[in-house]
Amino acid sequence: MNKTIRLIITLALVAALATGLLSVVNNITLPIIEEGNAQRLQEALSDVVDADRFDPIYHEEDEELVLYYEAYKGEELAGYAVEVNAKGYGTQPIKMLVGMNEELQITGVKVLGHSETPGLGDQAFTNSYLEQFLGLGFDDPIAAGEDVDIISGATSSTMGVISGVNGALNVIARELGLITTIDFALVPDGTYEGTGRGFGGNIDVRITIAGGELTEIEVLNHSESPGYSDPAFANLPDRIIEEQSIEVDAVSGATATSMGIMDAVRNAVSEFFGGDQEEPLEPVVLSEVANGRYRGEGEGFKSQIVVEVVVIDGVITELEVISHDDSADYASIGINRIKERLVDSNTLDVDTTTTATFTSKGVLAAVENALRGEPIIDLSAIPNGSYTGTAEGFMGPITVEVTVQDGVITDINYVSMADETPEYASTAKKAMTEKLVGSESLDVDTSTGATFTSKGIVDAIKNALAGQ
Repeated sequence: MNKTIRLIITLALVAALATGLLSVVNNITLPIIEEGNAQRLQEALSDVVDADRFDPIYHEEDEELVLYYEAYKGEELAGYAVEVNAKGYGTQPIKMLVGMNEELQITGVKVLGHSETPGLGDQAFTNSYLEQFLGLGFDDPIAAGEDVDIISGATSSTMGVISGVNGALNVIARELGLITTIDFALVPDGTYEGTGRGFGGNIDVRITIAGGELTEIEVLNHSESPGYSDPAFANLPDRIIEEQSIEVDAVSGATATSMGIMDAVRNAVSEFFGGDQEEPLEPVVLSEVANGRYRGEGEGFKSQIVVEVVVIDGVITELEVISHDDSADYASIGINRIKERLVDSNTLDVDTTTTATFTSKGVLAAVENALRGEPIIDLSAIPNGSYTGTAEGFMGPITVEVTVQDGVITDINYVSMADETPEYASTAKKAMTEKLVGSESLDVDTSTGATFTSKGIVDAIKNALAGQ
């Protein structure tokens, strides 16, 4: 009995000693392990984005969960890095790190862990395969078989990588407000058709909105592989309708098809920009734009872009970017490229694809918005002289001759107002002469009791001085 007790005590002491030693070893090694992990993560981040500092941005619902990293080179934002888990063929997710520049173009992809089949599925993780993603970006969704190859016998692994890269781009795009949340409750009742990119090609859908809810998703056409895509077509539409949201989980094993269906539904209601319906704008036809200098704004990558553009005889002769806060290096490339394509052109239908596509699109939007407005008249820049112009009044055309001396309007001669009612014409002439003669600006109030005629006089003067 005594031997048994001694044995129990001895074993308990040994166990306690072993536990204590393990605790000591753990306390010693844990910081070393954590430091090693941090160093490996830093190296991986540097592999996917050329930067020297990475600031973690935490998920708003969990302050310990990193959503993505902002990458800085010195004090300048160089891009972003996102950790994502993608579904492949293996039992464990494909853990990836995806880097991109400020224009959301891929700068690097690194696979951190996976359980794909060695020698088969892991072919999608080689440097030569991952390099296909470099330069691809958010503004042109990455398509399997077109932008990147599909590895024969490793389709699930391939699609997992593609899905992971697209998912990382979407994380940053949402954070930057480039993906609009669709609220079906704000979309007018009716049927809408849209197209999204699946695994084998375009997926066309028709959706029905009734009573402020998405009630039906009908797949009209697709080129997806039978068998593999069937679960997505069978389950995803119901999932979207049930959740009343496009942001649902993809169907396992049919990720690309799932993403294509979701993109098609989004495309079907994209005209409403999340519910606020906007009337489509008429395209700008340069041959119909009056000669002159115009100023307008457009949305760049992360700021408003302000431009001044000069049109003479239906051709853009000058284009100057007045202000923006987009990244200096990338913005200058986008600005210079789009200027090359627009200046001396008689159309706004130009390619905006550059290494700074969002900035280029912002410049083009600013030019279009400028030319939808009225020309800028800077009287101080008008050479001394008399100029004649015509504009529409209340009842017909109004023609005036305006004299400018040293940046000041010194005289207005009303050449023709034959169609205007004499009483209103007299009131407008008297009021506009008092407000404009001696003025250094055309920015005057036309509310005179003969508003339409007064506005016609001002427009005629602007047309006379435009382009001078």
